[in-house]
Amino acid sequence: MSSLLAFVPGLALAGSGAGLFNPPLTGAALAALPADRLGVGSGLLSTLRPVGVLLGTTVLGLVLRAEVAHTSPLDGAALAATQAGDVGRAAALSDTARAGAAAAFTDGFHAAGTAAALGFLAAAVAAVMVRGHTRQT
Repeated sequence: MSSLLAFVPGLALAGSGAGLFNPPLTGAALAALPADRLGVGSGLLSTLRPVGVLLGTTVLGLVLRAEVAHTSPLDGAALAATQAGDVGRAAALSDTARAGAAAAFTDGFHAAGTAAALGFLAAAVAAVMVRGHTRQT
């Protein structure tokens, strides 16, 4: 249980960031719309936000899985069994294999974190470029 408590500060930070970021983002997006389009804009924003979260999570999960598959010392069958949650197969691994699989998983998280940072950087650059343009009606 104590290992789960290690996630609390990060989750609190992420929740606080989302709570501080989303209201101004929504306000800015809707302020750019004419009054007769506010309902459409709000609906579109409410639909696209979870779609973006879903796509981002999927891409980062794929990056993590690809890196684990690439760097893991386990053979294909053992890797598939441990990724599928086969506890019996995972428990039968040697300490060396278990340590190698843990290192591969850590490498996967690093790769996913790097991909997330690059995605954030690309989004920041795109936001700066779009912000410089004025909308013409």
